[in-house]
Amino acid sequence: MILPNLFGMLVALLPIIALETFLARRWIQLERPRIFKGVAMANVVSTLVGVPLAWGVMLGLELATTDGSAYVLDSPSAIIKTAVLGAAWLPPPDMGDPAWIFPLASLVLLVPAFFLSVLLERFVLVRKWKTVPKAQITKTVWKINIASYIALVALGAGLFFLGMII
Repeated sequence: MILPNLFGMLVALLPIIALETFLARRWIQLERPRIFKGVAMANVVSTLVGVPLAWGVMLGLELATTDGSAYVLDSPSAIIKTAVLGAAWLPPPDMGDPAWIFPLASLVLLVPAFFLSVLLERFVLVRKWKTVPKAQITKTVWKINIASYIALVALGAGLFFLGMII
């Protein structure tokens, strides 16, 4: 799951940078180029560092909570258990597996990715925007990440429901 999710986040990177730059301009009083550069750098770091870290956290959770039994896909509840507890490492696809297991696991992986994004982006922006109060940066980082993750969840939910009808 690390490679498809990292690829998806890289594809989403430019639209997310655009959205977060637009929103950050509402709350941060800096020149547009400084806001853009800060948001872009913060998002590159949170994508290249945060997504693999989030995957690692979920892999650790998976290894700590399952003994391999999460991979029995014989009922809807077992499939959901696999997608949640096994989000980092789904079993190889089978022709009988539901198409929605992958988008559901991707949605689960967004949870730790969100919190790591907030931490990493705040870390980067505090260093990039030294003249802006840290509390203002913290509040802005939370707001812009909530907005961008709502967009990512909406996309993931759309793929999930598409998988349900396929």
